[in-house]
Amino acid sequence: MTDQRQKNPYRTLGAVFTAVGVLALLLGLTFYLLQRQDLASRQPVVGSITALESSTAYVDYTTGGHAYSGVRLNYYSSSMYVGQRITLYIDPDRPGQPAVRQFLMGFIFALLGLIFACIGSGLLYYQRRKRRRRQYLLQNGRPVTAQVTEVQRDARIHVNGRSPWVVWAQYVDPGSSTIYQFKSDSLWADPTALVGSTVRVYVDRSDYRRYWVDTSFLDRYHIVG
Repeated sequence: MTDQRQKNPYRTLGAVFTAVGVLALLLGLTFYLLQRQDLASRQPVVGSITALESSTAYVDYTTGGHAYSGVRLNYYSSSMYVGQRITLYIDPDRPGQPAVRQFLMGFIFALLGLIFACIGSGLLYYQRRKRRRRQYLLQNGRPVTAQVTEVQRDARIHVNGRSPWVVWAQYVDPGSSTIYQFKSDSLWADPTALVGSTVRVYVDRSDYRRYWVDTSFLDRYHIVG
């Protein structure tokens, strides 16, 4: 048997989602602040769209006593139409290059960033909570020996085209004759060979629904089923 550590892609996935989310959020906020600063230095005027050609808008407007006609706009939207009145922002030093307010792009980046960051943070929080529960059960829980009854592939989860395995184990409490079923965390090494053997399970002494199936020994092996 060769050494092979179990993978935990959820922590990595959470970190990646959080990093991408924070980056997108910062980009969105930066885009918004920079454009707001730029527009604050310009003079607003009302112009009109005179032509729409190949996803390009052309506008007429008057500023500083001069009329500008057929000026190409640096912005286009499918909602634009000929004759539409539109607020333009004019740089006094470059009156022939009007700008429009484009906060939507920054908002979209910020919103997507917030969503990604929330998903990533949620994954990281969930993993940290699982680690804390595991540590608590290792220190304060009751260890019991359960028999592995089944190994399943968790088709709900896909990472790089693969789904993890889970181990189901059964324990019969000799005092109450109660049968308890335990499910392991996701495993990325095939544990099929464990069926019929035993694993240690740490249970909360006051609530057997809180437990942790100890499969840490699989970190040292590559199991060929």
